[in-house]
Amino acid sequence: MPGAARVIFVPHLRLGRALLVNKLVELGCHKLALPYPKELRRDLTLYSQGSIGWRELVWRVRELLGDYHRPWLYVEEPLVRGLRILREAAGGLSIVCYESLEELRRGLEGRYGLLALALRRRVGLSVSPEEVRRHLRGGDGALVKVLARVVELGYVAVVTDRGLASALADEVLEVLPGYVESPAERILKCPDERTFEEFVKYIFDYVLTSENADVAYFRWLADTYPESELARRAADLIRLARSAGPPRPGPRSDRNP
Repeated sequence: MPGAARVIFVPHLRLGRALLVNKLVELGCHKLALPYPKELRRDLTLYSQGSIGWRELVWRVRELLGDYHRPWLYVEEPLVRGLRILREAAGGLSIVCYESLEELRRGLEGRYGLLALALRRRVGLSVSPEEVRRHLRGGDGALVKVLARVVELGYVAVVTDRGLASALADEVLEVLPGYVESPAERILKCPDERTFEEFVKYIFDYVLTSENADVAYFRWLADTYPESELARRAADLIRLARSAGPPRPGPRSDRNP
């Protein structure tokens, strides 16, 4: 893949993962660094080889993430299933996972903690910035060094934070060019009162009134930034998001193969 971009920014959307698979096939990617727990590397490799099935992989994710495995898999499923396609297209696939399991769990727990605070605020109770900050992860300074080394070794690094991606490379490939951070992402970086109020509105006016989080995001984008590049494609992207997979994860989401 000489000359190809080595860092790809992908937002926290299921559709983004599906589009990423297509982009990686186009690039002929055969060395891939994923924002997944390091403990999953062996299982993902075996799955990409066809040595284990989807059900076995889901059990492993459940073992690592507990109650958070379904929402995590809901977003990541298109990319994880696409690993077999990548291996076949490139004639082989080397996978590394660079996320800390502890940090991933903390991030998932924090997201649900923020939702609980949003509900409190919605019913008229006060929420302090200090309470919001208690649910946020620390910085990703250590990841920059780790990923810089991975990129040097020829891996394509999939990154879900634009700031981290920019710290790694001057040229960052984006699967959704023109992506604007949602209030659910802004609150993780700027937990002030105004950002939190925007987060509460986003959750109750968009997320809870949409089929899934992807549709919620594109609806919000079209309403809030109608002149943006991505908003002009919102109608088409909403149709894609509705067809990219099931609605919010439920008890039958751990399906085969």
